[in-house]
Amino acid sequence: MITHIEVNYRDPRTTQVVRRLGIMPVFAGEGEMELPGDPSQYIVEEIISDEFVTEAMSGGRRRIWVLPYEWRMCKKYTHAGVLQ
Repeated sequence: MITHIEVNYRDPRTTQVVRRLGIMPVFAGEGEMELPGDPSQYIVEEIISDEFVTEAMSGGRRRIWVLPYEWRMCKKYTHAGVLQ
């Protein structure tokens, strides 16, 4: 199964999208994307395709935000959801 996750940087003060990072392809439930710059300066938004199961619905789409302070706990990985 092939699916995808859209990744954006949002300004933590205004929550506006400041940079669209692109699409992370997901194959067999795994995918990776190198985040440019320092992701701890932004809210990292993951917009998840409908093939994933997650409770995070916002604006009619499945979204997860990784907040700037959360990068102190995990510098390398972020979760998105579970494939149906």
